[in-house]
Amino acid sequence: YFIDFIFNILSSAFSINNLGITIIVFTIVVKFLMLPLAIKQHKSMQISQAMQPEMKKIQDKYKGKKDPESQKKMQEEMQALYKKYGGSPLSGCLPMLIQMPILFALFYVFKSLPAYIGSLNELYVNVVEQIMIVPDHVAILESVNEIVMYPIVDFSSVNTIIDYLATFDPSHWDVLLANFSSISDTILPSINQINELNTFFGMSIAGTPSFNSISVIIPIAAMGAQFLQSKTMTTASGGDDKAQQSQKAMMYFFPLFTGFIAFTMPIGLGIYWAVSAVFQTVQQIVINKYSSKGSEVK
Repeated sequence: YFIDFIFNILSSAFSINNLGITIIVFTIVVKFLMLPLAIKQHKSMQISQAMQPEMKKIQDKYKGKKDPESQKKMQEEMQALYKKYGGSPLSGCLPMLIQMPILFALFYVFKSLPAYIGSLNELYVNVVEQIMIVPDHVAILESVNEIVMYPIVDFSSVNTIIDYLATFDPSHWDVLLANFSSISDTILPSINQINELNTFFGMSIAGTPSFNSISVIIPIAAMGAQFLQSKTMTTASGGDDKAQQSQKAMMYFFPLFTGFIAFTMPIGLGIYWAVSAVFQTVQQIVINKYSSKGSEVK
């Protein structure tokens, strides 16, 4: 609903009818709404750094002591330490916990955009209703799919055909028009509008990236942006040598993980991830600068 709302605002107020731009605006709005949590996470990180020397003393004190009594005392001292500094072992995880439901929701939205974007749905319905009038339309669609090479699809209902067409990029639409030449003039205006709405620099928002097309830039951009974010977070967090080594390992792991996800998920999700990582990188730089100025004044 929020993405549909942003799309309608951009369309009516600025005549911007593109879901790629809608996703970018949506991402920036979400990140601004989550800014208080980011600041809280940074403060939690600073508290964690301040606690490190005392925490290490407690860990060294009970090193090698595995009996229940010693473990209980260590936990009590740890809890007292967190209470002293006003910290929590889970506070730094809150932004990630909140982002996960957003990612899962976006996955379903981008896999079936016409189901969620009203204006887009109307255009797809116009195309599919015309297709279903054509005799032997199922056989024709199956012949189209031999070229498009999408997994087996049920072409018996409006909704399943819409879900299928939602994955098309401009080249796939050309194949469809060539096979439905008898109605090509009728459905072409709707298809042109769909391409305007549903593509971003020639890439279908609902499609998955491919090494053979320009869409490969999305996972690469997501990986690069995630690396910059991870590097900024590592620089900001500091900590002892062991913690630094762990953070450096994650600095390389997360971009690779991001690339894998972006290659297997809808392109729209990759755009969200890349823009999100860029925003959080800039956000972290600003927070670090503000924090260091505050420390100087203090």
